[in-house]
Amino acid sequence: MKALAFEQMDARHATIKRAQRLTCQWLLQHPTYLAWDSVDEIPQKRSIFWINGKPGAGKSTLLKFVYAHLKRRKKSRNEILISFFFNARGDELEKDTIGMYRSLLLQLLKEAPDLQQVLDEVDGAETVANYPPSWTLEILQELFASAVAGLGNRRVVCVIDALDECNEKQVRDMVAQFEDLAESAIDSGTRLRICFASRHYPEIRAQKALNMVLETEDGHSHDLEMFIRKQLDAGNGEHDEQIRTKIRQKSNGVFMWAVLVVDILNVEYRKGCMWAIEQKLEEIPDGLTELLRDILRRDNVDMDALLLCLQWIIFAKRPLKLEEFYCAMEAGLTDKPTQARHPERDKTQGMARFVTSSSKGLAELTKSDKPTVQFIHESVRDFLLKDGGLCELWPQLNGRVADISHDRLKQCCHKYMTVGISAFAPLGQPLPKATSSESAQLRAGVNEGFPFLDYASQSVLYHANEAALMVSQEMYLHQFPFTWWIHVTNVLQPVHKHRHGPNATLQYTLAETGFASLLDIIPHHGIWDRIKGERYGYPFIAAFANGQRLALGSLMDPNSSVSIEDLTKDKGFGKASQLNVGDDLWIWAWKTGNWNVAKYLLTSCSQALGWGASKIHDTVSDGRDALSFAAENGNGPVVEWLVGAGAHVNGFKGCKDLPLSWASGGNDPAAIEVLLDARADVNAQGGNYGSALQAACFQGDETIVQMLLDAGAEVNAQGGEYGNALQAACYMAFDTIVLTLLGAGANVNLQGGIFGSALHAASRLGHESIVQMLINSGADVNAPGVGRGSALDQAQLSKNARIVRMLRRAGATE
Repeated sequence: MKALAFEQMDARHATIKRAQRLTCQWLLQHPTYLAWDSVDEIPQKRSIFWINGKPGAGKSTLLKFVYAHLKRRKKSRNEILISFFFNARGDELEKDTIGMYRSLLLQLLKEAPDLQQVLDEVDGAETVANYPPSWTLEILQELFASAVAGLGNRRVVCVIDALDECNEKQVRDMVAQFEDLAESAIDSGTRLRICFASRHYPEIRAQKALNMVLETEDGHSHDLEMFIRKQLDAGNGEHDEQIRTKIRQKSNGVFMWAVLVVDILNVEYRKGCMWAIEQKLEEIPDGLTELLRDILRRDNVDMDALLLCLQWIIFAKRPLKLEEFYCAMEAGLTDKPTQARHPERDKTQGMARFVTSSSKGLAELTKSDKPTVQFIHESVRDFLLKDGGLCELWPQLNGRVADISHDRLKQCCHKYMTVGISAFAPLGQPLPKATSSESAQLRAGVNEGFPFLDYASQSVLYHANEAALMVSQEMYLHQFPFTWWIHVTNVLQPVHKHRHGPNATLQYTLAETGFASLLDIIPHHGIWDRIKGERYGYPFIAAFANGQRLALGSLMDPNSSVSIEDLTKDKGFGKASQLNVGDDLWIWAWKTGNWNVAKYLLTSCSQALGWGASKIHDTVSDGRDALSFAAENGNGPVVEWLVGAGAHVNGFKGCKDLPLSWASGGNDPAAIEVLLDARADVNAQGGNYGSALQAACFQGDETIVQMLLDAGAEVNAQGGEYGNALQAACYMAFDTIVLTLLGAGANVNLQGGIFGSALHAASRLGHESIVQMLINSGADVNAPGVGRGSALDQAQLSKNARIVRMLRRAGATE
């Protein structure tokens, strides 16, 4: 369960300012809310309560109030409360539905421990069993649905805020699932209540929901009036009342506009310039977007710092912690070399003030154990990007905002990354193992002295890659201090296997991290030279194993018959499967089920790898070649390709089982058809099952059994663990296949195999219908077994009285 949690999971909720005293109370008496919150059984149309509002209207504050109210009373109502507040300004998991489902599921399982068994029962449990698990949206949705279905008649309330701060398609899919959950809950007796909040756009609706438009509610207008009255430093005269009324009217129901304007006017009140206040209010533009523009354009002081501040908040790979932000800004605004942080000089309080001053009051710190820098509201980001605010304020960015910004952030990272950490870890000196206490102390010392170094070293190439589309990075890569970068990243790497060795190349690391735009710049020499000491051996495998689709496209032969889409279908794509020292690429590809990688290697890379035409016949593992692996896994297209490339359809000397036998157990008629068309011997003997027909009968695929019989398979061929096909089918209790074999002339009394005959097998395993079928077909009920006695003895061993009676009625004797 702990793997469901993630850092900053509750950051958005904690950052939202609490409602001012006595505000928001109106909602609890609103008829729509009361209808939704009713304890009675309700139709689906009242399971979902959806609050819509303008950007900055105060939806999140209202939702936080609702959550706090529900939390206070949940014990008295014996209900479960779960919540998620999307955060477009946060980490990836804070703004997508994977993070939402992880958070909601964790809360639900904590509140209802009896539901924790769903983690063991869901499809894909093997993915969940690994640590850390590879959470996928599909698995999480299934887990959450299973948990909700197990609630019985319990009451659960789910509060989800800021749906507009998540990807639109993800939200539409999520809302559809929650509607299904609401409907299922009614059928199962679960009292499920869901509260959503979002902007008016994008327009997403639940088909059956109770809706409220926040800015049209009288209670909301009253809250605005109370806020202005409490926060504005005005008196109680008629003129002051007119100012308050004017602010409320101009706000158009948008709380954030009122908050910013009250701050602006309070500056004038403190100056004592009463005659200027009304004029100032008239000058302040209506609308949040226009107000933000006015704030940023009010003066031209420290505009370079403002731009860099905005660029870091918008384009950083992840939200920066306070110390990181401060050091990143220093690296970009000063010419002096980076020095270790001075604790006495760089105090937290001063750094926090710098966040406010450099952003002109539009940025703040999140309220969490590890606070990060973010905009005071998502509307700030919308104005700067969607409404073109950045280009309007800095015309030199026009058309290339992201590229130029990423290039500048790259420069900040590069400058900071070149700090001298030789006092901690001299270049060239062996490092302690990453998991050792010495290494932990080393990382702690470096991070304390250079708080931005971890981000700078991890992200310098990320920003270069993002900038590469419009800003050339060729010269930068040519001069990039790769050896030093490897040293710094190794020093800060807590996982030993993720460190890079002295033989690592820039090409390899770019492939591993997926920086395709940078990969396109550097020559692809030696792409198939194995890099000793690296986890994946080759740049191509590094990109493949880490799921770097674009990097694969950069490295692939454009004329290959194998496409990127083919490669992404392989089992190992994105699974970080390590290529062990000494592993042959061909063997690795087949043993890990990466068929398309194998095909690409043989068809497009043989010359570079030094492979000859006989490579396709190489033994892959324990007497098996590539064709047997493909056949066993039921992969018809791959079988067809291997056969076309010259693979031996009837195996090779010393092989373990034959391709047709492997295919017969793979449940893929297409693979069988390919092998038969290639003249595979349908009656070839060998292996555990003795023949392809026996293998198919053991697996129970009726279609393949009939295909083999039609192709001339000998129904009474002997050999293998079960002696013949009929005994294998009887052992596995496949009634229809038993009938098919009998109809094809199977000898019901044929001896052999571990049981002696088909009747012995059916009697021992307790398959009553098959025992009767065999007796009706003339089975000798007194035939001896193979060291196990008669069929009657077998039935008695299995303690099946019905079969004992059947055999005795048919003439079986002791």
